[in-house]
Amino acid sequence: MKVLYWNVYVGHHVDDVLRELRGMIKDYRPEVIGLGECMHVSPHLNQINGYHAYTLKETTPGSSDTAVLVRDDVDLKRWYWMKLHVWWKGPKHGKVQGPKRYWAGRIRHKGKIFRLSIGHWPFNVAVDETKDAIAKWFKKAVPFRKSAHIGDLNSSPDELDRYVNRFRGKHVGHRVDRCLYKNMKVTYKDLGQHGSDHSAVLFTLS
Repeated sequence: MKVLYWNVYVGHHVDDVLRELRGMIKDYRPEVIGLGECMHVSPHLNQINGYHAYTLKETTPGSSDTAVLVRDDVDLKRWYWMKLHVWWKGPKHGKVQGPKRYWAGRIRHKGKIFRLSIGHWPFNVAVDETKDAIAKWFKKAVPFRKSAHIGDLNSSPDELDRYVNRFRGKHVGHRVDRCLYKNMKVTYKDLGQHGSDHSAVLFTLS
């Protein structure tokens, strides 16, 4: 199963984001697409044909930061938003941000169930809450269930080496855009920035 993750960059023009997305969809046909910093893009994702968009309204600053697109032919068994509680401040301008929201779903692919969660991790006071929530999400899976969390994790590989020990997992990816996973194999491909300040990364889960 192919999962594309891309932090589109909050200053990236909507039309440019949609054009680049369509190009990557044409080239790679990912089953799932996760987007970060897409507050301005979320209302327009219904223009992406062949995918269903899962988005949140901007009820608090940053609450619509993550969006997910699931290809129409994907067997999505269940999905929900993981809602956290801690407010925090951005590292660049000190802007107050609302609690994080992460998408989580369960997908049947080639006869196997994959648990998948997607989100853009915070900084400072909210980091521990996210780390606790994602570790708990991994631990509550039935034994040997394939599970992966993908996003802009704002963490170095060295930090994640220590973190994944909490749930006996592994991680892989490009810079801070990474996949935490368990009970499967994951490879990745750096697709380039496409006008963002982050590369789009294509993860293959098997």
